[in-house]
Amino acid sequence: MPFIVIRTKKPNCRYDIKGFGQELSAKMKIDIRRINIIMDYFDESDAFFGSESDSLIITLNLSETNTLDFKRQLIQTTATLSEKYFYKEKKSIAVICNLIKEGHMFLDNNFK
Repeated sequence: MPFIVIRTKKPNCRYDIKGFGQELSAKMKIDIRRINIIMDYFDESDAFFGSESDSLIITLNLSETNTLDFKRQLIQTTATLSEKYFYKEKKSIAVICNLIKEGHMFLDNNFK
Protein backbone atom coordinates (compact mmCIF):
# COMPACT_ATOMS: atom_id res chain seq x y z
CA MET A 1 0.00 0.00 0.00
CA PRO A 2 1.93 3.04 -1.15
CA PHE A 3 1.43 6.15 0.93
CA ILE A 4 2.55 9.20 -1.04
CA VAL A 5 3.19 12.71 0.26
CA ILE A 6 3.78 15.40 -2.35
CA ARG A 7 5.29 18.67 -1.12
CA THR A 8 5.19 21.76 -3.29
CA LYS A 9 4.70 25.48 -2.95
CA LYS A 10 1.09 26.59 -2.87
CA PRO A 11 -0.09 26.82 -6.49
CA ASN A 12 -2.48 29.28 -8.07
CA CYS A 13 -4.54 26.35 -9.37
CA ARG A 14 -5.87 23.01 -8.17
CA TYR A 15 -3.96 19.90 -9.16
CA ASP A 16 -5.67 16.73 -10.43
CA ILE A 17 -4.63 14.50 -7.54
CA LYS A 18 -7.37 11.95 -8.28
CA GLY A 19 -6.24 11.67 -11.92
CA PHE A 20 -2.65 11.20 -10.74
CA GLY A 21 -3.73 8.39 -8.40
CA GLN A 22 -5.88 6.69 -11.02
CA GLU A 23 -3.14 6.72 -13.66
CA LEU A 24 -0.55 5.51 -11.13
CA SER A 25 -2.92 2.67 -10.21
CA ALA A 26 -3.38 1.68 -13.86
CA LYS A 27 0.31 1.90 -14.83
CA MET A 28 1.55 0.03 -11.74
CA LYS A 29 -1.38 -2.42 -11.58
CA ILE A 30 -2.06 -1.44 -7.95
CA ASP A 31 -5.65 -1.57 -6.72
CA ILE A 32 -6.78 2.07 -6.46
CA ARG A 33 -8.07 1.37 -2.93
CA ARG A 34 -4.48 0.72 -1.82
CA ILE A 35 -3.09 4.09 -2.92
CA ASN A 36 -3.06 7.05 -0.53
CA ILE A 37 -1.91 10.52 -1.61
CA ILE A 38 -1.61 13.71 0.42
CA MET A 39 -0.63 17.08 -1.01
CA ASP A 40 1.41 19.14 1.43
CA TYR A 41 1.55 22.79 0.32
CA PHE A 42 3.94 25.34 1.76
CA ASP A 43 4.29 29.06 1.33
CA GLU A 44 7.31 30.02 -0.75
CA SER A 45 8.70 32.04 2.18
CA ASP A 46 8.73 28.83 4.28
CA ALA A 47 11.24 27.03 2.07
CA PHE A 48 14.79 27.39 0.82
CA PHE A 49 16.20 25.48 -2.14
CA GLY A 50 19.90 26.18 -2.57
CA SER A 51 19.63 25.32 -6.25
CA GLU A 52 17.01 28.06 -6.62
CA SER A 53 14.88 25.62 -8.63
CA ASP A 54 11.19 25.20 -7.97
CA SER A 55 11.38 21.67 -6.58
CA LEU A 56 8.65 19.12 -6.07
CA ILE A 57 9.51 16.73 -3.25
CA ILE A 58 7.73 13.39 -3.14
CA THR A 59 8.02 10.88 -0.33
CA LEU A 60 6.90 7.30 -0.96
CA ASN A 61 6.28 5.09 2.03
CA LEU A 62 5.92 1.42 1.18
CA SER A 63 6.61 -2.03 2.54
CA GLU A 64 10.13 -3.37 2.42
CA THR A 65 8.65 -6.66 1.18
CA ASN A 66 8.19 -5.21 -2.33
CA THR A 67 10.83 -6.23 -4.85
CA LEU A 68 13.60 -3.82 -5.80
CA ASP A 69 12.30 -3.78 -9.39
CA PHE A 70 8.79 -2.81 -8.19
CA LYS A 71 10.21 -0.06 -5.94
CA ARG A 72 12.27 1.40 -8.78
CA GLN A 73 9.39 1.22 -11.24
CA LEU A 74 7.10 2.94 -8.71
CA ILE A 75 9.68 5.70 -8.13
CA GLN A 76 10.17 6.29 -11.87
CA THR A 77 6.44 6.15 -12.65
CA THR A 78 5.69 8.57 -9.82
CA ALA A 79 8.30 11.02 -11.15
CA THR A 80 7.00 10.78 -14.72
CA LEU A 81 3.36 11.25 -13.72
CA SER A 82 4.31 14.12 -11.40
CA GLU A 83 5.81 15.96 -14.34
CA LYS A 84 2.49 15.54 -16.18
CA TYR A 85 0.09 16.29 -13.33
CA PHE A 86 2.02 18.90 -11.35
CA TYR A 87 3.66 20.77 -14.25
CA LYS A 88 7.24 20.25 -13.07
CA GLU A 89 10.26 19.22 -15.10
CA LYS A 90 11.72 15.84 -14.16
CA LYS A 91 14.99 17.51 -13.18
CA SER A 92 13.18 19.46 -10.45
CA ILE A 93 11.38 16.43 -8.96
CA ALA A 94 12.89 14.54 -6.04
CA VAL A 95 11.36 11.17 -5.10
CA ILE A 96 12.42 9.69 -1.77
CA CYS A 97 11.42 6.15 -0.86
CA ASN A 98 11.02 5.23 2.81
CA LEU A 99 10.70 1.52 3.45
CA ILE A 100 8.42 0.28 6.21
CA LYS A 101 9.64 -2.86 7.96
CA GLU A 102 7.23 -5.68 8.64
CA GLY A 103 5.51 -5.16 11.97
CA HIS A 104 6.18 -1.40 11.98
CA MET A 105 2.85 -0.17 10.60
CA PHE A 106 -0.34 -0.12 12.66
CA LEU A 107 -3.38 -0.34 10.38
CA ASP A 108 -6.96 -1.37 11.13
CA ASN A 109 -5.97 -2.10 14.74
CA ASN A 110 -3.27 -4.57 13.62
CA PHE A 111 0.47 -4.44 13.14
CA LYS A 112 1.31 -5.09 9.49
